[in-house]
Amino acid sequence: MLNPVEALSSLSGASQPAIRLILSVLAVASTRTHRGAPAYSAKKFLQGAFYLVVNQVGSQFVSDSYLLSEDFEQESFFMKHVYMGFWGRCTLYKYISIWLLAEGAAVLFGLTYIDAKPGDREYDPDELSGCSNIKVGVFENTSKFGHYVESFNVQTNHWVAVYVYKRLKFLNNRMLSHFGALLFLAVWHGFHSGYYMTFFMEFMVIRMEKEVEPIFAKSERFQALMAQPLVKVAVFVLLKFYTIAFAGWCLVPFVFLSYSKWWHIYKVVCFSGFFLFLLGNVLLKPMLLAIFPIPKGTDPAAVKPVKKTE
Repeated sequence: MLNPVEALSSLSGASQPAIRLILSVLAVASTRTHRGAPAYSAKKFLQGAFYLVVNQVGSQFVSDSYLLSEDFEQESFFMKHVYMGFWGRCTLYKYISIWLLAEGAAVLFGLTYIDAKPGDREYDPDELSGCSNIKVGVFENTSKFGHYVESFNVQTNHWVAVYVYKRLKFLNNRMLSHFGALLFLAVWHGFHSGYYMTFFMEFMVIRMEKEVEPIFAKSERFQALMAQPLVKVAVFVLLKFYTIAFAGWCLVPFVFLSYSKWWHIYKVVCFSGFFLFLLGNVLLKPMLLAIFPIPKGTDPAAVKPVKKTE
């Protein structure tokens, strides 16, 4: 049987600070333990059960084996990406359901309290989110891959940011620090080629988005276009297809692991993600600057996009 420290670590990804466990023990002894925990736990259980059902039902329509089948090869170019996106979404729901169900149980065991203090005081529901590993609202409303990073596997991403990314500061280059952190994650997962390809694609995707986001935020021409309702709807649909379909693309190596399998699937979809993300890192920024010029004297890299909250 796992002890509390092992349980907390296994449920929430990376290692948790010891002080959180100590505060959790204090919280269990306090009268606040039973005020909001049952309702919060029930909410997480219902969310987890919902995602588990969607995962199980969805995987019956688009399974791992289907992407390797001849039937998948016969689909049109567009439908291959639709199926791949649907498959990727259902696969991610498997992880989300596990995290939500585990979080609900951890809440009842008193392992999730943040800044908990014994004694009577006003109850704060945020104090129960210490083991939260998924921001459901952000995940379901993604319009860029940065939202996946922000909302998915939160505890592990935070741990890597603090203990790996920031400690690579001596490189004096954020891009190298980012690459080093993702390389650490790949090694942490194992030595299958699929892990390294997935995290390499994450590096390329996030770099591309950070290059072009400031242009959209600062360009008056683009903002004027977005003021038109039809254009806004078209952009919304395009971004949804982009984030869902190509999340599936990036996830293929992570799930299939061996080179022969994920390379075969990439070949079937004509290596579309390579063209989009690798060429996008080189050509997309200058192309967008030509179409959507920004005011002179403005550094596109200095514009910070607004973060989406849950």
